[in-house]
Amino acid sequence: MPRSKTPSKTDHYFVPEVPITLDDDADWIKKISRKFTKNDIVEKLNTINVDSYNPKASKKKLVETLLYNLREQIDDAVDQEDGDDDAGGAIDEGGEDEEEDEPYDPQEDPAYRSSLDGDLEEEEENNEEEEEEEDEDEDEDDDTFVARMQKKLGLTNSNSNYFISNWTDPTLLFCGGTLMSVVFVRGDSSTNTLSFVPMKEYPSQLYKHFVDPAFVAGALFLFVAYYMTKDYVHDRFSATQRREAGWYLWNGAIIHVMMDGMAGGGWLSESGGWGLKLMNENYQVLDKRFSREATKGDIAVAATVTQTELCVHSVLTLYAYVGLCKRARWADSVALIALSFQLFGAIMFIGPDLMLGCPNMQPFDQLTCTPGISWFEVFYFWFGVTVNVVWIIIPMILMKNIIQRSIQNN
Repeated sequence: MPRSKTPSKTDHYFVPEVPITLDDDADWIKKISRKFTKNDIVEKLNTINVDSYNPKASKKKLVETLLYNLREQIDDAVDQEDGDDDAGGAIDEGGEDEEEDEPYDPQEDPAYRSSLDGDLEEEEENNEEEEEEEDEDEDEDDDTFVARMQKKLGLTNSNSNYFISNWTDPTLLFCGGTLMSVVFVRGDSSTNTLSFVPMKEYPSQLYKHFVDPAFVAGALFLFVAYYMTKDYVHDRFSATQRREAGWYLWNGAIIHVMMDGMAGGGWLSESGGWGLKLMNENYQVLDKRFSREATKGDIAVAATVTQTELCVHSVLTLYAYVGLCKRARWADSVALIALSFQLFGAIMFIGPDLMLGCPNMQPFDQLTCTPGISWFEVFYFWFGVTVNVVWIIIPMILMKNIIQRSIQNN
């Protein structure tokens, strides 16, 4: 009589051949569709030699076809394995039916134990190692294909529990460093001198800086961003996607809301800004349009640009970040609008002054766009003014990437 087959530890991969449109498969269809492009799915279909599919079909249909064919191949492999095992089974013609109801275990057969003990022990060790590796793989992702594709595309988990942007993001480091710089330096536009704040004044400077409405506004921006994307923080994103997300997130919170938006309020407030008194004092040293010394027209230009950042740029960058996290269809459209505002705002702020000989930039009223290289001029012109080029170059690069993605997907 044939031996009954002991279930193998590797049988867990067997998937019954069922229609791919069952409700229990909806999550996997959605997950794979969200994480991979249409080209990735088509490439995988070609890899497993699927001929009968339409490459121009919708992404959902392609994912269904992919999963169906993967299951079909697994079913065929399992059926073939079962057939081979049945064909090779030993038939005991004269024996009794003592062990008919129990699976055959070679470890209990004295005829095998003497010669195979070593092999069996080695096999057990190998099986234990394989189980440990499988457990680790399951922790990373329940689906082998998705895990391989994630590795191939360089997708990684976030190092933060709150945002998909990492804490070492270059935009955060730059914007955060600029935000804190005003605590430690002090400029005087009447004498064109730069001095460092004495250490004994650090506590009072830090208190004045942090106990400010601008930090409440910035924290509120970050909270809204977190609340709208908290379910996507631990999804896998490429390093490029994380840097792009960081550009929208930290620009929105620190630059558009706290620094330019509130500290650069200009003549709209008697104190010269809506908040960040130390930053506003440095803005007035940086550019005359932030002080009361410029013409009303120049002050109005500065106020228009900064308050557009506060009320419009910040909202656009927030939604660009949310769309990127959710991989929404509208994400690139909103990002293009946000980047266009950033690009146009930077050009409109520094462009006219450069054309007129930089009358509002340091040193004031000397009509030169190439001042000296004293510490004061380095900090308030060569860094403070030329850094605006960043908001021209980066938006142009990101806009180019979005357009290229759009062309590829179409």
